[in-house]
Amino acid sequence: MTLRKQQETWEVRLKELKAYKVANGHCNVPLHYEENKQLGRWVDKQRTYYRQMKEGKKSSMTAERIEKLEGLNFRWKIRDSDHVPWEERMKQLKAYRDLHGDCNVPYHHPENKALGKWVSRQREFFKFRQEGLRSSLTDERVNELAEVGFTWKVRDQTDYVPWETRIRELKEYKKKHGDVVVPKDYEANKKLGRWVDHQLSFYSMQLGGLPTPLTAERTKELEALGFSEEMLQDTEHSPSSGHSSVLDANWKKRLDELKQYRDEHGDCSVPKRYKANTALGYWVNTQRKHYKLLKEGKKSTMTNARIQELEKLGFAWNQNEAIWNKRIQELKDYSKEHGHCNVPRNYSQNIELAKWIDSQRKQYSMKRDGKKASITDARVAELEGMGLTWKPRKGAPLVPVVGAVEAAAPPPKAASVPAVAAPPAVKPAPDPVPVPPAATKPAPTVAPPAKPEAEAPAPSAKDGPASVEI
Repeated sequence: MTLRKQQETWEVRLKELKAYKVANGHCNVPLHYEENKQLGRWVDKQRTYYRQMKEGKKSSMTAERIEKLEGLNFRWKIRDSDHVPWEERMKQLKAYRDLHGDCNVPYHHPENKALGKWVSRQREFFKFRQEGLRSSLTDERVNELAEVGFTWKVRDQTDYVPWETRIRELKEYKKKHGDVVVPKDYEANKKLGRWVDHQLSFYSMQLGGLPTPLTAERTKELEALGFSEEMLQDTEHSPSSGHSSVLDANWKKRLDELKQYRDEHGDCSVPKRYKANTALGYWVNTQRKHYKLLKEGKKSTMTNARIQELEKLGFAWNQNEAIWNKRIQELKDYSKEHGHCNVPRNYSQNIELAKWIDSQRKQYSMKRDGKKASITDARVAELEGMGLTWKPRKGAPLVPVVGAVEAAAPPPKAASVPAVAAPPAVKPAPDPVPVPPAATKPAPTVAPPAKPEAEAPAPSAKDGPASVEI
């Protein structure tokens, strides 16, 4: 990466840090910040580079960067307890409780060791309070923890059961009972019953396009065991319990968000990992998935009414086709403005278009070499019809689009020839005076021809070549 590129990336992260501070009131981004993992790592690196600079070691930290960071009240040294704000830890604790049914996070919790240590520390602070010692645990925080079901004394913190263990127990249950509908009060394993109930809630929320603790990998594991919408119908999570109306309300909420996105961006092509609204990106992808299931005659939440609502917004069911049409239109606009289709790689006004053009050239090269490629003959013809060159020469002028600018183009200029100084005008010699024929005499003496009255002088060399009559 060039120094210029490194600086550009640094400035991008600085802007993200400013946005984080506006939202959170500080710059202490967690190292494993889920919403922007790159920002979390970047903040951690700035502290490392600062420490290296102070120790006289090689570092990319500069005085200018220090000034910009300190302008945001950036802290170079923080205690671990301050590294993640209280509110963030509470969110993590609630997520753990929703997933496991309690707040008893093990000290060595494999999925979030810092949370386990934090929970243990809160119990220590509470003990200090009871003994009349100084403690950072306020009455407000004690009440907040109590509201989420936090217990100050736990008999055994080895109650934590990993995901893999619960999945194995669920497989054993299915083998014995033929399904995975474990009752909440399952006598043989009450914790498994509560765990399955939590997973059903998350799964139902996920189908409605809501964010949940379930990862894509875990969702696949559950579906492989039998989690489905049919299963939701047979449990208290079924539409008859009122859950359907909640899902409908959530669906309409996402539809409104999609309208706003369309009004702002001009289309409905929300990226799957849309940072501004991750739930919307996931929801849009889910709608295409269920539309495909519907067309295949499989169980789907997609209905004709929902299809109509989405298509009113210009929603494209095939994302690849939608992106292709969008880029083609952008390329036409570029061609109209610049007179050709050869978008530079560093075209800052639309870097996505530049990347797309580069990708099409790579796909064409693979196709030409007999390799597997995503570009079709029809798309090749479409791009060539617009005048795109597959391999423009470096430094060569960009090739104009065929027919796009012919009418406006000026006629070609004739090749220039070095100018030659015109010779001075030469007056033609006057015709000789006619001489009447002489009388016939024997053996006349031939007289020399008469000279003209005024003979023009021969041009000199410096006057240039004599004019030649053609």
